[in-house]
Amino acid sequence: MRFALFGLNSLLIGALFISCHKKSDLESALPRAGDNRPELEKALQRYQSPKDSLKRQAAEFLIANMPGHFSFDSSSLKYYRPILHLLLESKVLIRKQQFRTNQRTKISRRKTGTQK
Repeated sequence: MRFALFGLNSLLIGALFISCHKKSDLESALPRAGDNRPELEKALQRYQSPKDSLKRQAAEFLIANMPGHFSFDSSSLKYYRPILHLLLESKVLIRKQQFRTNQRTKISRRKTGTQK
């Protein structure tokens, strides 16, 4: 029984020490930056002076929250570009049609004297 309690206490104390030594989000984000890490460190070094402390905090926040956020390069979007153009053109055409319909409705209401 004593051995079980000693083992349980040891396990809980070990878990407590491990959980207290968590890396900060910034420390874990920098290694994940890969080739971009020198640029991020350069940005952090730029805001070292006390007058830039708010800018430094903002840069640290942005870098710490960067993992998981990314964008595609333009070469991978070449396939989707024609589809996006079609969608945008159709959206513009729909808006123009809605505008014309609204204008016709306003004109017809003016002629008949009805209000909305």
